Amino acid sequence: MGGSCTGAALKCGSLLLEDNGGKLLLFMINPPTAGLNTVKIRNNLQLYNTEKEITLLKPDGNSFNAFGELCLKHKIAIDLFACPQNDIDLASLAAPVSVTGGQLFHYPFFNANV
Repeated sequence: MGGSCTGAALKCGSLLLEDNGGKLLLFMINPPTAGLNTVKIRNNLQLYNTEKEITLLKPDGNSFNAFGELCLKHKIAIDLFACPQNDIDLASLAAPVSVTGGQLFHYPFFNANV
């Protein structure tokens, strides 16, 4: 079973910086689907133009927000470079970035060959 363990990479980076603080740069192509802080693909076409459409726009859970608070406590800022080739849950992934005062860079449909 494959997947992206972005949450574990963030955790390891924060553990390395927790004594001195600093800036953590994360370059991500696939959304985190394995390990810590996973996100689901929430692009459900049946929810469009219904009352439940708002659930597609809200962040998924508080795990990323809690992680951002922990990084803030250790003076770690997170910059996220999201280069997805498909849909991605930026609302959830942006939580630790905004909490720590970092920046989010979004390059939709990124193609390294181009």
